Amino acid sequence: MKALNLIVGIIFPSFKNIARISALRQVNYFVQNDANLVRDNVPPYLTIVKDDHTDAVINRRIDLSGVSPEWKKNKKHFKQNCVIIYIMDCLNKKWRGSGDRKLNSILVNNSYYSRTVPWDELERTLDMWFDTVLEERNEEQRVANPDECDRILLNVIYAQTFNAIDHLGEKNFDIEHLATKGALRDYLNKINSGKPDSERLKLPISSFGNLCYLPEVSNRSKGKKTIYQDVAYLNTQSIQDIEEKYTFTVHADMEWLEEDSYDRDTLKEKYIGFIRKRWGKQKEKIKSCLYPANP
Repeated sequence: MKALNLIVGIIFPSFKNIARISALRQVNYFVQNDANLVRDNVPPYLTIVKDDHTDAVINRRIDLSGVSPEWKKNKKHFKQNCVIIYIMDCLNKKWRGSGDRKLNSILVNNSYYSRTVPWDELERTLDMWFDTVLEERNEEQRVANPDECDRILLNVIYAQTFNAIDHLGEKNFDIEHLATKGALRDYLNKINSGKPDSERLKLPISSFGNLCYLPEVSNRSKGKKTIYQDVAYLNTQSIQDIEEKYTFTVHADMEWLEEDSYDRDTLKEKYIGFIRKRWGKQKEKIKSCLYPANP
């Protein structure tokens, strides 16, 4: 539950700021119309003070506590569910493009971010997003950078596994590809040599199932090597800590990366099998963070 509170502490103030921005836009709309509209249609959470002689607006006040009589009662429920719905909105690209109209509809429906979302609903959304990325990202030399959804889900996962020193200390973390870009490119170069683009094997190298946080210095030392192949790295780090805290893997999961070469079908099978297995472990971390057993 502490991990969830940490995430809410970041996101919840943003919702309040967004609501204030929308409210200000409504103030401007009313002010630009005649006095009757101002008098009869201003929402209850907006107060407009006008000069008695010139009818000019001299003050504007916004009090979101009055939007709903049930706000204080529902605040706790909102904080428990808003992160989950925020994640689903991101995965479904709900806020892509202009969000003014969507924002206004949510302000009217004040239960939007407080409705209870069961785990199986979130899991379906997660799997649909994961499978879509798997199908759409055909990568070889150019690999997509982690996007907003990748970063949000990584933060959810590691909010639970990182301690206070990790969050507040001076240590920096990078987003790392466990099956490294260099290693996968080497395999693909051998398989695709001399072939036209239409026949070249490409893989979703940037799939979320291949991503993790690693301490910045450790990430820089590895290069093309996996965490299990870098002897210098293993001499300075506890592989058990790395597995439990960062990668959620064991050596057997990545032994396939120690072979010199593969044929086309075998490489694809090995890589897709690896990221799907790890995605299952990542979902377990997401579930334990967002659906704590003892909230």
